[in-house]
Amino acid sequence: MRPLWSGSINFGLINIPVRLFSGSQSNTLDLDMAIALIDHLTTDFRPKVYRDTYIEDLKRIIEQKAKGLPVRAKGEQPMPTNVKDLMKLLRTSIESQKKKAA
Repeated sequence: MRPLWSGSINFGLINIPVRLFSGSQSNTLDLDMAIALIDHLTTDFRPKVYRDTYIEDLKRIIEQKAKGLPVRAKGEQPMPTNVKDLMKLLRTSIESQKKKAA
């Protein structure tokens, strides 16, 4: 299938190749796979399962601050990662994809 437009989008040091295809010439297998994935992940929404705790959490934080206590976020602490330079990681990923495509 021949693209309608080929080019690239630049974000600073990152250059992303782009090809645009006509919507009428879409690959039906890709579309069927996307629809199947969406159907598989879709569930009924049950609002009673969820509870909004924003106001309660905000009041707790205000009370802690008023008492001079340190305010700590509720929930899980973020997991530390070994990623020091995200841009370098992105460049490496893009270069490896270019090598696979070549």
